[in-house]
Amino acid sequence: MGSRRMKGRLTWWLLIAGTCAALGGVRGTDAAPPETLGLGWCSSTKTCLQWNGASQATEYRVYRGIASGLPNLLTVAPDSCLELALSGTSTGPLLTTMPAPGELFWFVVTAANACGEGSAGSATAGLRIVNSSGSCTAYCMDNVTDGTETDRDCGGPICQPCIVGKICFQRSDCQTRVCFASHCQPATCTDGQRNDVETDVDCGGDVCIARCANGKSCCVSDDCQSGRCTGDVCQP
Repeated sequence: MGSRRMKGRLTWWLLIAGTCAALGGVRGTDAAPPETLGLGWCSSTKTCLQWNGASQATEYRVYRGIASGLPNLLTVAPDSCLELALSGTSTGPLLTTMPAPGELFWFVVTAANACGEGSAGSATAGLRIVNSSGSCTAYCMDNVTDGTETDRDCGGPICQPCIVGKICFQRSDCQTRVCFASHCQPATCTDGQRNDVETDVDCGGDVCIARCANGKSCCVSDDCQSGRCTGDVCQP
């Protein structure tokens, strides 16, 4: 993106710790994804970030902040906004927003799954806190369908996934990850997707009756057919 952008942006390397505040309520402990490592620029570009995959992660959340927000990482004050939420380990060439003259951007990446979102890690000065102020992109909050959205303020590669009934082009446009007939559909325990509060595909969690087989992902022992969940995996 050129030398001006190289001077204007700064990647903030942070570690991810685990927490298990489930997306639909607290279900257990020590089952959120581990820390995300290897955060850095994609090759030969400053419009794309990439990182190593985290075990059991089904989503990665990229938060963006500016220099004035850095002190708030150590407090409960808002420090960042949500830039992207995606399933892969790269943003792709989507980080095209320029910081103001003399300003910089820093980024935090957390991993998440049905058991919760990992924290933003820790530093010598104290616990790092991601306290997002909402979406970074104004058009994701303007109450109209614009930009890359598939429906009003949702869908596409930038905005949050859409709720059931909204227009979609692909499964990543939907919170349930089920897109059929161009509309987001409810998650079911037979849709072949790992969604809602399932711990693996169509099993585990508080909704599906089916318990997960050995080798499948779990948050607590009750997610498994065997009744044993160790290291986030159902065991014999």
